[in-house]
Amino acid sequence: MERKTKRQIRIGGGILALFVVGAIVATIGAMNANVERKEAQVVTDLERLSAGLLRLRGNVVLENLIEAMRSVKELKQLVKNGNQVKDYPTISPILALHNTLVYNREINQLKDDRRVEKQVFSPDTKIVANISDDATTKLLNLQTGTITTLKHNKKVNNLAFSPDGQIVATASDDGTAKLWNLQGGEIATLKHKDRVSNVVFSPDGKTIATASWDGTAKLWDLQGRKIVTFKYGGKDNYVRFSPDGKTVVTHSQDNTAKLWNLQGEEIATFKHDDWVMGVVFSPDNKTIATTSRDGTTRLWTEVRDGSWQQFAEYQGRGVVFSPDSSLIAIKVDDYFVQLRRVQSLDSSLARGCNHLKEYLASRPDLRKEICPDNK
Repeated sequence: MERKTKRQIRIGGGILALFVVGAIVATIGAMNANVERKEAQVVTDLERLSAGLLRLRGNVVLENLIEAMRSVKELKQLVKNGNQVKDYPTISPILALHNTLVYNREINQLKDDRRVEKQVFSPDTKIVANISDDATTKLLNLQTGTITTLKHNKKVNNLAFSPDGQIVATASDDGTAKLWNLQGGEIATLKHKDRVSNVVFSPDGKTIATASWDGTAKLWDLQGRKIVTFKYGGKDNYVRFSPDGKTVVTHSQDNTAKLWNLQGEEIATFKHDDWVMGVVFSPDNKTIATTSRDGTTRLWTEVRDGSWQQFAEYQGRGVVFSPDSSLIAIKVDDYFVQLRRVQSLDSSLARGCNHLKEYLASRPDLRKEICPDNK
C-alpha cells in the first residue's frame, strides 16, 4: 500500500512538473508574442514618422532633426547588438535622419513671445540681435547660447553694432538712442525730442549718428556727448556715413536728401518730386544714389566746383552698387531688377564716339573736335 502511494505521488509530481513547464512555455510564448506586437507597433510608428520627415525636403528645421535622431535611437533599442543595416526591422528612420541632415540649414533658434521686427548680426557673426515689437532687443550669443535683453520704454526701430562688435546702439520711439555693452550694461543715452528712427556707427567706430522725427540728425562720441546737430525740414528717417567717414547723408519726408560735413554744414541737396526713401554711397565714394516714392532712382556726382550734380535717372525704387562701384542693380518692381553700368564722363564720351563712328567718318573736322582719340 505504501509502495502504491509513493508511486502515485511520483506520477502526480511528474504531471505537475509537466503542467508547470507547459505553463512556463505558454507564458514565455505569450510574452514573446506581446514583445513582437509591441515591436511591430514601434516599427509602424517609426515608419509613419519617417515618411513624414522624408516628405519635408527643403523645409527641414531643427525640431525635425531632433525627431529623426530620436527615431534612430529608438530603432537601435530594438536591436541591441545590431551594427549592420540588415539587423534592423526597418531602415526608414535611418533614411529620414540622412534626409534631415542633408536639407537642414538651421543651426540655432531665438524664439520670442512677440513679433520679431528685425535681425542684425555682429561683425564677427558671434551674436545675432532680434528687435521685437515689445520695446526689447535680445542678443543671442551663438557660441554660449546666452541671451541678453536690452530694454527701451517704447518700440525699438533700429540697431547697429560697432565695427569691433563690442558696442550695440539701439534707436527707439521713446526719443532716445542707447549704447550698450554685450552684457546688457547701458553705456550712454542719446536724447532727441521725438522718436529716433535710425542709428549708425562711423566706419572707424568712434562716432555715432542718430536721425529723429524732431527734424534733426546728431553726431555723438562713444561717451554719449553730442558733437554736432544737423537741422533740416521734415521728419528724418535715415542717416548714414560715407565710406570714408568724412561726410553724412540724411533723407526725410520733405522730398530731399542732404549731404553734410562733420561740422554740421550742408554740402548738397538732392531733390525728388516725392519722399526720398533711400540713399546709397558707391563703395568708391564717387557716386550717390537716391531713390524716391516718385518712382525714380537718381545718380549724383561731385563736379569741379565742389557741387554735386545729377548725371543719370532711372525708373525704380531700390538700388545697390556692386563692390567695385561699376554696376548698379535697380529694383523696378517686385518682379524686375535692372543691372546698369555706372558711366563715368570718359566712358560716356567713349560710348558717344562709338555711336557716332559712321557719322563722323565723313566729317573729319567734327571727329577731331569731339572724338580726337578715335581713329
